[in-house]
Amino acid sequence: MVESLEGDALKWWKAYLLAKGENFADTCTWNTFRDIFYKQYFPFSEQQRYEREYVAIYKFDRESSREYMQRFLRLASFVGPVAGDAHMQARHFKWGLKKWGLDRIMNTNYTDVALVADAARNIELLHADGGSNKRAERNQYS
Repeated sequence: MVESLEGDALKWWKAYLLAKGENFADTCTWNTFRDIFYKQYFPFSEQQRYEREYVAIYKFDRESSREYMQRFLRLASFVGPVAGDAHMQARHFKWGLKKWGLDRIMNTNYTDVALVADAARNIELLHADGGSNKRAERNQYS
């Protein structure tokens, strides 16, 4: 994790390790590091702002499902436990979709955000194509 730090953050981490002792780095988990780092560089007011944004997130009109997924996952990474597990995130992501896409997948239970985004992308492609299934139409007239 320290390989990604630079500038002020790297100086801060080295000073933190000096204060905690040299063995701290060996036992520090990712979650512990993230909590310490967020307390230093991510004030509580910002955390709350991201939590409010996460709770109210929805797909913008001109946003693709991929763009929405990237924005969603970025926010989920900032809010930590508030985002819940993969299943809860998938459900939250799904309910943020536009109605014309949501009504096609509403009753499907997804296990992660990527599966919902994939289904939403397929619906977007069908919607962009005018909702027609050319292969089905071709087979109908054969």
